Amino acid sequence: MDFQQKLSFFRKRKNLSQEALAAELNVSRQAVAKWETGAAMPDVSNLIALSELFGVTLDRLLKEEENGCSTALAALEPVGTEALRAFLREAKKNTYAANGTKSAPSRPCSHDLFL
Repeated sequence: MDFQQKLSFFRKRKNLSQEALAAELNVSRQAVAKWETGAAMPDVSNLIALSELFGVTLDRLLKEEENGCSTALAALEPVGTEALRAFLREAKKNTYAANGTKSAPSRPCSHDLFL
């Protein structure tokens, strides 16, 4: 996905119109439209403002591919804080240190748990 597509994706995900995004950045709606069509690129200060507004790194915003792999939309979706906490709580419950029920190891020198 190129910068233009990412910009449009992130803008829509934030439920912002081109006009609303332009107001956030103190630029014209036409400037945002040109960025999304590839007719122009934002300057560095606007790129930084976009990354902060969308909560993504400049790399994620600007790079088309990493190591020859296209960036999937799913990878662009940030993990919510509560979802991350729930995952970590579940992972902690399922560890050997949490005194889970021991089972026969599936690998030598390992400890597997059944819940």
